Amino acid sequence: MTSRVASNYARALVDLMKERDSLDFTRETAEVLIQNLDDSEIISFLNHPKAPVGEKKAILKKLAPPETPQEFLNCLDLILERGRQGVLVKILENIVEMVLMEQGYEIVTLISAQPISEAEQRFISEKLETVWGKKIHLKYRENPNLLSGIIIQRGDKLYDGSLVGRLNEIKESLSNPEINII
Repeated sequence: MTSRVASNYARALVDLMKERDSLDFTRETAEVLIQNLDDSEIISFLNHPKAPVGEKKAILKKLAPPETPQEFLNCLDLILERGRQGVLVKILENIVEMVLMEQGYEIVTLISAQPISEAEQRFISEKLETVWGKKIHLKYRENPNLLSGIIIQRGDKLYDGSLVGRLNEIKESLSNPEINII
């Protein structure tokens, strides 16, 4: 239910900002707000039922970049007035993803066991763009449970180049009685 709510608010704003030819600004504003809302005290205040809506609006306006379009600020106000601040970050994440898709990007997730530098991420992204013939927006995260290697998630497809993935393949092939091992 919350993902549907977040998606609906995001879609409404993205469609409006597309009409206004302000998608780049919209994405940048959403990204800044996501970063600024990475503070548990701010989130706690926004989610507190007794905190006045006016003060919540004022905080969000301060967290937004100075050049934020009024339509974006109006949408933030509406989210607070309707008590949807609990899904605010999800709405902003959906806005970023929808804008990227409107701009022709494919969102791909790169998961690695060890930290990967921005230069390495750019290199991987460029290689994927060349191979797939599409503009790629790479989302990156670490998962130390992989032990080593990387996983690339493209839509519902998973390209598993991790050590854990390889070990699982070996385990599966060894437990399959149809495969003869000499």
